[in-house]
Amino acid sequence: MVYVGKSYPIHDALDKATGRTVYAGDMELKGMLHMAVLFSKIPHGFVKKLDYSKAMELPGVVDVLYYGNTCQKEHNRYHSQYRQDLIHTGRIFNQHVRFVGEGECGACTVIIDGEAMHSCLVLACQPEGKSVLTIEGLEENGELDKIQKIFIEEIAIQCGYCTTGMIMSTKALLMHNPHPTETEIRNALAGNICRCSGYTQILRAVKKTSEEA
Repeated sequence: MVYVGKSYPIHDALDKATGRTVYAGDMELKGMLHMAVLFSKIPHGFVKKLDYSKAMELPGVVDVLYYGNTCQKEHNRYHSQYRQDLIHTGRIFNQHVRFVGEGECGACTVIIDGEAMHSCLVLACQPEGKSVLTIEGLEENGELDKIQKIFIEEIAIQCGYCTTGMIMSTKALLMHNPHPTETEIRNALAGNICRCSGYTQILRAVKKTSEEA
């Protein structure tokens, strides 16, 4: 951020660069319900009839909402937001687990045997016997990794949701290629999505890290 020609660091950049940031999705409140959203496989398709009796027998399921059992007013609200029919399943879990399972955003990137991988696509048994490096493992004796330091210095952190994944993908890239070209950097970060920065500060941070390697 720049105000009247001066740069000011983001106050919580350290937490975001080390994976310690707490988001609303990490919070637990008494009696809290969790909602799972399932999209129709047919674009703009409507599920008009659904047998969800088995789902209702599962522990913790409170309700299942879909086009056929929800009033038209509610459907219009959901439809205008998602542009597809939705099936909402409310479940109560003992603990909240942030899980995507589609590998779209890259926020969960870890390094397995030297390769950047989306952890949401990795089965729990797959890393057995392999080296696994997470964002928490970058710090040594309380000292931040150079990548984390430069991401903070270059203000390559905004909301912070993508930051840990960006840093881990950068780490994997520089482990194999200490001095990548801009094209190689862009290719390495292609699996990590940022909706805040336009990638300018992120690319600058990766370049600076490689130049100081």
